[in-house]
Amino acid sequence: MKKLEPKISIMGCGNFGMAYAYAGIIKAIAREYILVDIDKERIERTSNCFKPYSTVYEDY
Repeated sequence: MKKLEPKISIMGCGNFGMAYAYAGIIKAIAREYILVDIDKERIERTSNCFKPYSTVYEDY
């Protein structure tokens, strides 16, 4: 049986959203995190701490 590889989506990358993402990454809860925010620059700034593991796929 194949092991599930969960993905987590976080809507809003303010203080709470990024704290949630950081805690999840530290505890290795999911394989992939999807960060969504109306401010593209905020996502790029805050996701820098997760590099080289982060990628901006698309601009909404």
